[in-house]
Amino acid sequence: MADTLKEVHEELLILLERLHAFCKENHIRYSLHGGTMLGAVREHGFIPWDDDADVTFARDQFDRFVPLAREAFCAGDVRFDEDSRYPKLVMMRTGRPVVWIDFFVYDYITDVPLLRKLKLWGTQFFILLTRTKEEQALSNSHGVHGRLGKLGMSVLVALAAIVPFRCRLHLARRFMTAFPGKRRHVHRSNDTNRGMKMILPAGVLDAVIPVSFAGRQFDVYEDYDTVLRASYGPNYMVPLQDKPAQTHEVSLQKEREYFVNKFFAR
Repeated sequence: MADTLKEVHEELLILLERLHAFCKENHIRYSLHGGTMLGAVREHGFIPWDDDADVTFARDQFDRFVPLAREAFCAGDVRFDEDSRYPKLVMMRTGRPVVWIDFFVYDYITDVPLLRKLKLWGTQFFILLTRTKEEQALSNSHGVHGRLGKLGMSVLVALAAIVPFRCRLHLARRFMTAFPGKRRHVHRSNDTNRGMKMILPAGVLDAVIPVSFAGRQFDVYEDYDTVLRASYGPNYMVPLQDKPAQTHEVSLQKEREYFVNKFFAR
């Protein structure tokens, strides 16, 4: 990688600090998520090989965040990218690596099994249709799908492009918020297929607490144990013995180039 993880982590800390201050100023509740939450709880900082950051919001909090972020992060070195399955903040400072925070959103999900399956299927399908050609090229570079899978996905994305992007994104978000049921359970409706199927008690989102993170303080859900157990299993506090293979460096560099061209190209 052209940029060292130390440099990436330094920039991510600055971006996380900006997000934290923005949310506090506007009374918006957020939580670190995924490997970023795990790092906060277990390492009190980044997991050594992390190269981005993840944050979650409850839907009502995110709906308040979006118009404010749209106005606050529309120029300069931090931009809000809302037109994506994973809305994000992207930062590029002069002479420093491009970094970003992915945003995941919790929506209510019904307890009725058939309606729950319908919601999950519909959300997955319409999210798939929101991929752009550029995003599909990035996905192909990750090497998750075989040759036929890449071809099939590329054809589907090309056909979906006939429908205006905003329309496709609107349909996906309609399914994300559909079938809330009695509002007793939530799931991350814009996550991967695996993450989307992790159903949690709605009370998990009720409160956050500050945690120490690389000498700073950021927020996590007070009941982080429930979230981390669902994501990583009951032994999440036991670090992996071996660093995961860095198989995504090429795709990561392509993703950086994509954001530079989208937001910061002169």
